[in-house]
Amino acid sequence: TARYLHDRSSLTPDFFNNGTSLPGFDSMQGGPSELGQGAWTHIFSQNLLNEFRVAETRISFLFAPTASALANPLYTAPQISTTFITELGFNQSFPQGRSQDMYQFQDTISMTHGRHTVRAGADIGRRLESDLNSLNLHGVLAFTTGGTGVSPIGNFLLNQLGPSGTATRSFGSSRVDPHSWRSGIFAQDDVKLSPEFTANLGIRWDFFTNPDNSLPYPAIDPSSPTTLYGPINTVFKIPDNKHSFAPRVGFAYAPHNGTWFGDGKSVIRAGFGIFFDSEFTNITVNNAGSAPNIAAGTLTASKTTAPNGLPNATGLIPQISPNVNPLSSVTSVVNNMSNPYTPEWNLTIERELPGQIGLSVTYAGARGLRSEERR
Repeated sequence: TARYLHDRSSLTPDFFNNGTSLPGFDSMQGGPSELGQGAWTHIFSQNLLNEFRVAETRISFLFAPTASALANPLYTAPQISTTFITELGFNQSFPQGRSQDMYQFQDTISMTHGRHTVRAGADIGRRLESDLNSLNLHGVLAFTTGGTGVSPIGNFLLNQLGPSGTATRSFGSSRVDPHSWRSGIFAQDDVKLSPEFTANLGIRWDFFTNPDNSLPYPAIDPSSPTTLYGPINTVFKIPDNKHSFAPRVGFAYAPHNGTWFGDGKSVIRAGFGIFFDSEFTNITVNNAGSAPNIAAGTLTASKTTAPNGLPNATGLIPQISPNVNPLSSVTSVVNNMSNPYTPEWNLTIERELPGQIGLSVTYAGARGLRSEERR
């Protein structure tokens, strides 16, 4: 079997997220998405079956400048932030977005022998992802009220920021590529212990690489004095978790002992399993936009030495230092984090009622455990 799906969306200009932009500074949103999948099922014998699947999923959704905005000579100029105009210059919140290609190969072999029905296989997944983080790369000049200009527009015309005005800029890469592996192997045996009772026993091992290791500074070590009292630009990698073993156990019981409940019209099923997952890459994107992965600077004026705010406002952006401030706040993860997992369990009772009516009652439970709870 094979199938292919394709879709494409586009909104130009983007009036929802960048509706206050002036002509020449418009943005757009959208991108393609597609799914391709193929499967091959082969019967070797009445007791042996093989299923092979291959799939490719591609999604891309960006908030980005339009072609006319990119061609605007003022595209790379600092953004002017005041209260007298909606927005002058290109919005520094863009571009941002995510593109992801997922390639997956799965193979499962099923074999029956006596009382046993065994299924075993592998799931190999490779995720190629590129994310654009919104960074203030061209700078923002914020003109405020006060000083000789009195109003924000007055200070703008005098090229002074006003007493509380600021000049800000970020330095670093707005792109991060958190490529990762999402793979696993499994085996399960359904054992028919009696005509009435079947037991299910299985095990799965998952392997996920951590996307934070794609960053120049992936993590912090909460137990290291270097992190707490020394340079914040110390590199700590996150070891890949190789101990994600997930058991599965369950049963199905259909009594036939002649009583009302054992008349062959009832069945009881129950199961328990542990399920692992990989880290959400939005965490990586947040870390990529924080120190020490980027540097950010702000220029402000002292009201005593510069009561009108910083002068020569349009020349301030190049004066901001591109170096990481050792006192900056840090958004990061701990270097001993592990993959989140969820124990799940269920119990189902089914009964055939008169009139060919079926009744099913199920209880299902789960408890999501974060990586911090496993440290």
